[in-house]
Amino acid sequence: MKAVITESIQGVFNQVDLMLDSSRDYTWFVDHPNYIPDYAVLHQMGVRMRDRYINGCTYAMGNSAWYRWVWPRLMAPVQRLLLEAPVATRNPAYDRIFIEAINTVCYDRRRALPHLSYTALFDLFSQCADQYYRLSYGIDDVYAADKQVQSRMAYDCYQSIHPYVKQGKRTFKQLICMAATANWMDSLEMQWKSKTEALCHQYAQHTVPVSKLIGCESVISQLQMTTPGKTLLYECDNHGEVWFDCLLVEWLLDHGCSVIMTGKEKPVVNDVTAHELAAIIDQIPALSAAMTTGKLQVISTGSCMTGRSIYTISNAYKKAYASADEIWVKGQGNFASTPMAHWRWGRLHWYQYKKPVVFLMVVKANLIQSSLSLLGMNRPKGAILIHRYE
Repeated sequence: MKAVITESIQGVFNQVDLMLDSSRDYTWFVDHPNYIPDYAVLHQMGVRMRDRYINGCTYAMGNSAWYRWVWPRLMAPVQRLLLEAPVATRNPAYDRIFIEAINTVCYDRRRALPHLSYTALFDLFSQCADQYYRLSYGIDDVYAADKQVQSRMAYDCYQSIHPYVKQGKRTFKQLICMAATANWMDSLEMQWKSKTEALCHQYAQHTVPVSKLIGCESVISQLQMTTPGKTLLYECDNHGEVWFDCLLVEWLLDHGCSVIMTGKEKPVVNDVTAHELAAIIDQIPALSAAMTTGKLQVISTGSCMTGRSIYTISNAYKKAYASADEIWVKGQGNFASTPMAHWRWGRLHWYQYKKPVVFLMVVKANLIQSSLSLLGMNRPKGAILIHRYE
């Protein structure tokens, strides 16, 4: 088993060379000669500005110093997430082999690691975890049970509030608030179950937390006026929250939009896959009918990470991106992998995407809050972010 695990992880990390290949063409997506799908590369990453400078200066002293002092602190939280996956009966010996294999392959790639983005690193580790749990435990979807619970809770809530939406008793502002707030349905949140229960109860009682939209009102008003009639590429996030995305998508369809919804290629944490998304839409008559007429489509991004991997992007996504007027992205992973700018030695280098991007999420992670602060968009943890970048 040790040889099998080690070989599979080595195979995943062989993609590092592809991720660092400067000749890759991203002109279909963004106008920038040196596009990096994150806000900083690893050797200049940190939650606080001081950490960014210290990490960068350590790297300037030499790769060995960076790998010894900075790398363990960057790797630790990701490693912890890999080993906190809800596996019923763990084998500690297998876990040790898994972590040793990752440490070995990282050491072999130590000169390349500082030039990776955190998103790319998470992408690699997610794929390593997928291989590990499938080979060692025979599990293809570690978070399947979580997704079932979240989807059932969201479905029950959806059933109770959908009639009010169809009667026009929910405004666009309320629907977009519900879709964004539902971003709490995240298995990486320790209290996801209690938060989801509270959220669904709140929605069922017809109480929408629009007070959390402070600072986003003008963007929402602009979207309500300018969105009808457009073709939107709508990138989904977590499995349960998709039910509330569907309420918003139904409003968009009713107002003349064509919508292309995306899911992951394969399971990762509790993110919705394209296959799962299509199964949910089949249960909603209005959306199922829109699929038949072509006003609504479901595609895979090609990604197997908590966000969108530009390195494994699908041809279906490229085609959808070319046809869309705007891109709407849900959640922190999509926010991080669609950066508005790249931070380098104290300066922001802004990206110009081919299409306007609308971000909808709850600010939950310190790193996301830090990235927003770099952009001059200070949002407290727990706040909703709805922002249009053009």
